[in-house]
Amino acid sequence: MPLTIDGGITLSQGIRLSPTFASDPSLSIGTTVEWSSNTIFDTWTSSSSATTDGTNNVGAVWQMFYAHRALRITSGFSGARIGTATSGTNTWTWALSLSSVNNTQSSFATATNFGAQSASYVSGGTYTTNYNATINIPAFRYFLIGRIFGPFYYASRTLADNRTAASSGVPQFTVINKIWRSSSDTTFSIPSQLGGAGGSYTQANTISQVAGFSFVTV
Repeated sequence: MPLTIDGGITLSQGIRLSPTFASDPSLSIGTTVEWSSNTIFDTWTSSSSATTDGTNNVGAVWQMFYAHRALRITSGFSGARIGTATSGTNTWTWALSLSSVNNTQSSFATATNFGAQSASYVSGGTYTTNYNATINIPAFRYFLIGRIFGPFYYASRTLADNRTAASSGVPQFTVINKIWRSSSDTTFSIPSQLGGAGGSYTQANTISQVAGFSFVTV
């Protein structure tokens, strides 16, 4: 007898097999936003802001993400964007640190640099740089994206819920509405709150950078 596909597989004898969801069950999906592979996804509700709810004068900033499926950042693609709230001039470097354990917000590896940029910037501006490394992110892993040295006047805004990129309603990755910032750390050390050696970080909840990143689904 034929099988009927209806959000799962319904067998003729009434046995129903539904797809399993192996993502971290403790993670709040939050707000779901449709997204296409290989395009930039905003970590806040807009790509720019002329005001900020966070603080400036940082040496280092980290933000957490979660991969519901395997992702990749690809060298040569213009894919790391940051928004600025005040005029200034800086040089900054981007890096990524990946957890080595599924569904765990710890065990983060040594960071890998993946981009750098120098710019004179203005209030409400957005500045995007090319990736200069290819990094594979397995499914079901938390990962951190960080910056050091700037922009000095980057924008960060209150974000009540996590923000999830979805394709046809299926979660692909989630932006966690937490950042870790330090005015004194000038290396990509992992914050002590996440099990690392970086003891100078302050954790800020319900806040996000005004930033954006592109990923390719694998």
